[in-house]
Amino acid sequence: MKLRLTAMILLSLCLSQAFADEGMWLLGNLRKNKQAERVMKELGLQMPVNKLYNPKKPALANAVVSFGGFCSGVVVSEDGLVFTNHHCGFSSIQQHSSVEHDYLKDGFVARSLEEELPNPELYVRFLLRTENVTKRVLSAAKHAKTESERRVAVDSVMNVIGMEVSEKDSTLTGIVDAYYAGNEFWLSVYRDYNDVRLVFAPPSSVGKFGWDTDNWMWPRHTGDFSVFRIYANTQNGPADYSPDNVPYHPEYVAPVSLEGYKEGSFCMTLGYPGSTERYLSSYGIEEMMNGINQAMIDVRGVKQAIWKREMDRRPDIRIKYASKYDESSNYWKNSIGTNKAIQHLKVLEKKRAAEAALREWIQAHPEEREKLIRLFSSLELNYGNRREINRALAYFGEAFINGPELVQLALEILNFDFEAEEKQVVSRMKKLLEKYDNLDTAIDKEVFAAMLKEAEKYIGYPYVWGGSSPSTSFDCSGFISWVINHSGWNVGRLGAQGLYNICTPVSSSQAKPGDLVFFVGTYDTPGVSHVGLYVGNSVMLHCGDPISYTNLNSNYWQSHFYSFGRLP
Repeated sequence: MKLRLTAMILLSLCLSQAFADEGMWLLGNLRKNKQAERVMKELGLQMPVNKLYNPKKPALANAVVSFGGFCSGVVVSEDGLVFTNHHCGFSSIQQHSSVEHDYLKDGFVARSLEEELPNPELYVRFLLRTENVTKRVLSAAKHAKTESERRVAVDSVMNVIGMEVSEKDSTLTGIVDAYYAGNEFWLSVYRDYNDVRLVFAPPSSVGKFGWDTDNWMWPRHTGDFSVFRIYANTQNGPADYSPDNVPYHPEYVAPVSLEGYKEGSFCMTLGYPGSTERYLSSYGIEEMMNGINQAMIDVRGVKQAIWKREMDRRPDIRIKYASKYDESSNYWKNSIGTNKAIQHLKVLEKKRAAEAALREWIQAHPEEREKLIRLFSSLELNYGNRREINRALAYFGEAFINGPELVQLALEILNFDFEAEEKQVVSRMKKLLEKYDNLDTAIDKEVFAAMLKEAEKYIGYPYVWGGSSPSTSFDCSGFISWVINHSGWNVGRLGAQGLYNICTPVSSSQAKPGDLVFFVGTYDTPGVSHVGLYVGNSVMLHCGDPISYTNLNSNYWQSHFYSFGRLP
């Protein structure tokens, strides 16, 4: 599984029996949360909790860094070596690659400090301490009369608290984050180091083994790592890149065991994850599935197919587009897996059962009934009222705002802050020019047209048994028959087996976009039971529920795959 924002620290301590506990433990709460401490001890943690995080003394948390603000890393040597994922270092590896020196394909190794490659826009961030500032933040919002006023008040005081840290010490950065849907607010104080150099990267055949097919799958066998080194000034303090800088000597180094781990070993993840939708209601999960997730699946599938075609044709485009393809496909594949897992694990059903139990609890407690009696009816009404506009915005965002890079560059230029500090202006200008250097306008124009066309088509139509037109919606064979009949053929309304009968079978290696792909055993019927339209890159467009793109390499579709077929 690809954990884009998580560094793994495995504390290999034997357990008498293997079992797991789930949850999120905030570092600042560890010493106060006796239950969390007890659970970790029962699971096999042998080191004291204050060795995990201690704002007054070096602890394990001091070895875990935020890598560039988008990943986690861990410091593993006295001379500032940092391990992170290969996909986290991918952008830096790509920046140093060319057709002549293809570090993406061949890998990279620095055999001396002098050979290590600088990355001026990359930084690592060390956590120094955390502080619960919930009371101060919420007190600023107590006089707000609307949710909009509350949000403005909360955002303002969060920014003020963060700025106070830098005003006291310019080497520090303060950031206030909201947790538990805005019920808790924590200040994190960091120190940034801006001179980070590439030391080692495996070839992509190792670091990206399995590519999109294996990404977010388990088990996964890939060498997903890269190595960097932090540099500091001669006083071991933060400094921008300079040839005179020296390797940073950290306060704490995470020991690396070469003994491996055993069945039942204690495993703990300590790092900088993204966000979680764990506490969404069933209405919110359903909206996420059919809105932003499905929009990513549908629209990014079109964009990435065009990118991949050109990357396979031209080595220079492969290098230019490698990092952004990797970033785009990561969440595309995540959305595919998330939607599938929600269905497979019956998450919606479990959420609805929990909500039914909460309804009964509300009814049984008169003191809470008046406040909460309309909770679920309000959720259902409000989610329902915004369903269509939310879905439209999701597709618009993917097809227009997050799709064509020309639009993104134009928006960045329109919103460029020329009044900022000179250092920030120069840095942002370099990033802007770098994005333009990695853009092929002909490809981007094709992507733009294809994505807009895709967003306005039939994506999202529900599956209707026997349906064969937009007015009735579709079933699988009805959808493919309709597409074929509007693309130059006239085959009438055929079932899945009938469509297979008019095609010439082709092998998987010979399949190309526009071929049909057939399956058996997807429901209780003899012969071919399901059909889709192959669009390339192991992806098909088909009428599931709703019409969507899906990856043919999933376990489900592989287990039911029958044949590709080419129309006459």
